[in-house]
Amino acid sequence: MNKRNWGKLKEQQAAAFLKGCGFEIISLNYWSKSGEIDIIATKEDIIIFVEVKSSQYDVNSLEYSVNKRKQERIIGASRDYLQKNYKKNARIRYDIVFISNKNSDIYHIENAFCEG
Repeated sequence: MNKRNWGKLKEQQAAAFLKGCGFEIISLNYWSKSGEIDIIATKEDIIIFVEVKSSQYDVNSLEYSVNKRKQERIIGASRDYLQKNYKKNARIRYDIVFISNKNSDIYHIENAFCEG
């Protein structure tokens, strides 16, 4: 399986996990001129932008698995999305879902990073 298909599979696993936790999935693989967002979901009137990561390595320091440049691209894409789809005062959050390739464990980090 190539890297792109592997990524899509992991994103689908993450979406199913989030759905099972009460999230409503709005979009998978949202693209804008600023970047890409793996999953856009809502829960309790919050719009949640989710980055999905998978690795065969340990899950220590997961909150650091998305570097500053990647965060900026996700934030830029989220702004594009919000501008087209929601009011400016929408409540938002940035999460990371990490899937272990060793045992398929899923770790969800809420509020993994923020704007600014």
